[in-house]
Amino acid sequence: MQKMLITELATQLQLSTRAIRYYEEVGLITPQKDGQNQYRLFTEHDAWRLQMIVALRELGLPIKQIRSLLLSLDQSEGSKEDTIRQYLDTQRSILFQTFIQLKEQIEVIDHITATEKEFSLDELHQLSLTSRHARKQREGWVDRWNFDRLAPRYDEIVSYPYRQEEREQDKYPIHACYEEALERVVHHLALQTGESGLEIGIGTGNLSARLLDRGVHLYGIDQSQAMLSICRKKFPQIETKLGNFLAIPYLDQRFTFIASSYALHHLTEEQKILALEEMDRLLQAGGRICIADLMFADNDHRQRYLTQLQMEGRDHWVREIEDEHYANRSSLEQWLRHHHYEVKTEQLLDYLHLIYAIKK
Repeated sequence: MQKMLITELATQLQLSTRAIRYYEEVGLITPQKDGQNQYRLFTEHDAWRLQMIVALRELGLPIKQIRSLLLSLDQSEGSKEDTIRQYLDTQRSILFQTFIQLKEQIEVIDHITATEKEFSLDELHQLSLTSRHARKQREGWVDRWNFDRLAPRYDEIVSYPYRQEEREQDKYPIHACYEEALERVVHHLALQTGESGLEIGIGTGNLSARLLDRGVHLYGIDQSQAMLSICRKKFPQIETKLGNFLAIPYLDQRFTFIASSYALHHLTEEQKILALEEMDRLLQAGGRICIADLMFADNDHRQRYLTQLQMEGRDHWVREIEDEHYANRSSLEQWLRHHHYEVKTEQLLDYLHLIYAIKK
């Protein structure tokens, strides 16, 4: 393997020898040394690592995070390209969450400075509390269901929504109407060839397959790297990003439609409203939102259904429902109508509903 002196490497990479020595001092590269004169000897692998380090520094990553990535690359059994992509995808998601928070702070300042009337410290304090609460809601979501673990068998789970053994064990049939729900989303969106749309909670791409059949340009986000990895293999034509409902990593008014299925119920009621705000930010005028998910029409409907399950002796079903965050559909409808959406709804099962909204 050909080896280079530090001056040769510096010339090749257009770096200063001082910068190369610094990256050695902080432990990011470990060149060999000539046994006789102790000159540093750099391999092509060292050059590759330095290129990676410089690129990541230009992206604003601190030394600590770069060291973590290089360690992951050294230990990874998969391809270096996949490891780097996943790491950068994670960093992009974090940066976009920061962007959303900064945008909210700017909007608060604009709200205060744009008005001609005097504002009180109480008003400023209340605005700051609202902003802080929204930030905590965005940062507070965790994947309690471990979708990375579920990813390899997710398609099997939803393809056989209520198998015989599940009937015998009396398991709650969450996916009992899965295929019909996806078809209804596509029906309501009435897609036109060439449109650009986003699927939130894209998972392994089961809804995506139906959307792609309509000739659209599709983008997708999911919080599970394992889900995204499977989706990319199945549908390499879809641009996918790591992200979630609360900080969607795309710029404003990017899409003509947004779709989601069996994902919104993983958010709390307050987080669901933040999710609608994010969808509204991304959607063009005249654009459409279609959500198929686990929800009830309103609180009375929820209580009647849970009471009926208890009377049937299915307390374990009740516990499973209460462990999730099945939406109050009326609350989502109210928010959408208040923000100038025309809203239609459809009930497929007691606990499975569809919301279709057009942005006026």
